[in-house]
Amino acid sequence: MKPIIKKTLQQKKTFPEKARYLAYAYKEWLIAGIVIIAVGGSLIYSVTRPKEEVVTAAVVSESALDQDTQNGLTIVVSQWAEAQHIAADTLTINFVSYDEPAAVQAFTTRLAAGAIQIVVYPAAENQTWQDRFGSQDLATEELSVGEADYTLQITNRFD
Repeated sequence: MKPIIKKTLQQKKTFPEKARYLAYAYKEWLIAGIVIIAVGGSLIYSVTRPKEEVVTAAVVSESALDQDTQNGLTIVVSQWAEAQHIAADTLTINFVSYDEPAAVQAFTTRLAAGAIQIVVYPAAENQTWQDRFGSQDLATEELSVGEADYTLQITNRFD
């Protein structure tokens, strides 16, 4: 401690006065300590917190699907996910129609970024969708909803 600080500190009578003076005299060190503790705490939290797994499935079609088909696909995809040990609260199912250009753009961007793990499309249009996605080598499974068949394709590893 510097002599001037020691001398001034001896002149202070009460503990609160001494504490305020020390905080004033060593404010740079106090700020640096707080910053180091905050950064360290943030790093520790980001490394140790549990990772939240989210699995996104996109059901794509040339035109909008009716509500019954959407409900049926939601049930079938959810059952498939449950069989793969994917928790229901981590599964998100989005419906994308190629009639809506903005939805298609958002879908293709998310697919390219790896944010979509499962794509479901009509089995009758297998070649069309595989040509669009360039996904001939990816694993597929067949799903049935009513009389219609769909192909479920895993685009990105999710376990």
